[in-house]
Order: sequence, then structure tokens, then C-alpha cells
Amino acid sequence: MKIYSASELKNLPQDLQMLDCSSCEDIINLDNLPPTLHTLYCCDCPQLTRLDNLPPNLHTLNCFDCPQLTRLDNLPPNLHTLNCGGCRQLTRLDNLPPTLHTLYCGGCPQLTRLDNLPPTLHTLYCSDCHQFTRLDNLPPTLHSLYCYYCPQLTSLDNLPPTLHTLKCDGCPQLTSLNSPLPYTLKVLNRDDTPAFKNVPSLTKYHAGRRILRCIRNTRSKSVRCIQEESEDWLWKPICKDGKPGINLKLGYQEIEFLMKQ
Repeated sequence: MKIYSASELKNLPQDLQMLDCSSCEDIINLDNLPPTLHTLYCCDCPQLTRLDNLPPNLHTLNCFDCPQLTRLDNLPPNLHTLNCGGCRQLTRLDNLPPTLHTLYCGGCPQLTRLDNLPPTLHTLYCSDCHQFTRLDNLPPTLHSLYCYYCPQLTSLDNLPPTLHTLKCDGCPQLTSLNSPLPYTLKVLNRDDTPAFKNVPSLTKYHAGRRILRCIRNTRSKSVRCIQEESEDWLWKPICKDGKPGINLKLGYQEIEFLMKQ
């Protein structure tokens, strides 16, 4: 159901499941909504200051670009998707529901951190958050992370082992990674981010990781001749004396054989 003014809120059907009140310029709050509501769109509401007492069965909340919204407290316990991107006065996101699967909070320049992310979170979009300095304690099941254009971001610790997509372009203060890239990673955007300047393409990276596993599981001297002391050898293998030679070629042949086992 689509409404266009605050006055229409008084006559909502009590069995309503979807409400779209986006671009309603006179809505200040959204109290006493029907208990059956599971989807709420309230984007671009310039006077909306709070979202309290939402229906307990609400599944999807999209409050994108509400410039007066400063906090989101007491969110429904069954919320699955939250889009609060572009809320320029939003300073905190605490006590997120344990069922949350997707969180979009990009373009919130006053948001300083994300603590206690729910363990069920699958997608996190927090780009253009200019006050972010760290992203710690990411949920272990996170599949996609978009944190590009966060100019103060300095740390990405403990990347989840299930991560599939990582986009962190334009993070000039992110100079190092404190954990290896996950084996599951398929998409990596990292332009203008110093931490990735020496990281090769994902194809070469994952090939190198497979080689690493082979080397660690074999006693072959010719395989061991490939340098293991640093990560550089993953994409630029060299002999221990720094010169390519017959042992290196033999090592690769053995590695290829091992990887087929």
C-alpha cells in the first residue's frame, strides 16, 4: 500500500503487510502501525526523526535518506533486511536484531563504528562512512563486504573464512591486512588501497595458496627449493639462491603432480 501524507496513517488496514510512505514530507514518526506489517519503505522522509515501536514481525525496513533520523533503537526482533544508508545524522547502530541478514548503512558520515554485528549477517554495505577507522569482529558467515571510500579505515582484521566479495577501493589509510585473504574470495576490488598494492590477481593468489599447501605436505627437496620464508613467493617463485634453475622446474613439475592427487 502506498500513502502520500501523514494523515493517511490513521486509516491503515489492520491486516496490512506492506507499507510504502516514501517521500512523505510531513511524517515525523511511525507509531501504531498494523501488527501484521512485514515490509516498510519510508525512504526520503525529511521530517522523520525516529522509528520506535515498529511491528514485531517486520521483516524488511528501508529508511534510506532520512536526514533527521539520528538513531535506530528497539528494532523488531525478526528483522531480516535493514537499509539505513544516506541517513546523514545517524550516529549509532546498536543492538541489531540477531536475525539480520543484510545491512546497508553506506553514506552515513556520522556513523563511527559497527559493534556487535549479528552472527547471521550475510551482506554488509558500509561504504562512504567517513568516520570508520576499523572493522573488527566481522561475523564468521559474512559473504559480501563493501567498504569502499572509507578514508579513515585503517584495519580489516580477521576476514571471515566464507567471504566471497570484498570491495574496498579508495581506502588510503588501509595499509595492511592482519589476516590472509579467504580461499572463498571470488571478487576483489582494491584500487587505490595500499594494503593490496602487492597482491596479485585472485587467480594467481589462489594458485599460490594451493602450491603452499602442497609444499607444506611434501618432503621433496626440489619442491622445498621454492622459497617459503615470505608471502612473495606465492606469485613470484624463486630458488633459495635467487636464481631459477633445474630444481625450480622439477619443483613445479612435482607440484603439478601433487595438485592433481
